Amino acid sequence: MNREEVFEFVRTNPVFYLATCEEGQAHVRAMTLFAADEHGIVFNTRQNKAVYQQLLDNPRVEMCFYNPMRGVQIRIRGRAEPVTDRNFKKEIAEKYPVLASLVMRNDEDSLGMFCLTEARAWIWEIEKDFDPTRMTNEEMASVWMALYNGPRLKSKTNVNRPVAAAR
Repeated sequence: MNREEVFEFVRTNPVFYLATCEEGQAHVRAMTLFAADEHGIVFNTRQNKAVYQQLLDNPRVEMCFYNPMRGVQIRIRGRAEPVTDRNFKKEIAEKYPVLASLVMRNDEDSLGMFCLTEARAWIWEIEKDFDPTRMTNEEMASVWMALYNGPRLKSKTNVNRPVAAAR
């Protein structure tokens, strides 16, 4: 995929998972894409949320976009840079009037806009990258469940086993 094809994929699959880091601990949450165009990949969050401060403290992030029907996942790693350009903010406010007051003001209740820079994408496609001939039966069963039924967690303790009555 070239850059425009990646942008088209993320625009048509706008919900993504954003990974940040705070004090050495990973934090992942679902977000919604704001735009992917000539400006780059743009997203926002309220300035009063923990993720906003995490992005300011450590702008290194990874995004994961996924389309289960196509079996395609795109991970994009880069720097989340705050959008401070007033003209760009005006452009956003004009394009999305409902957000104008949140974008243009700068207080804890406003939107913090971020643009991904220094980005690099990794593309995984089930038809190209999934090779069942190199997997064990157990690995294959795990992939099958994850793709089609959702993940099944294994536990060393069988929580459904009846407990023997004490004598």
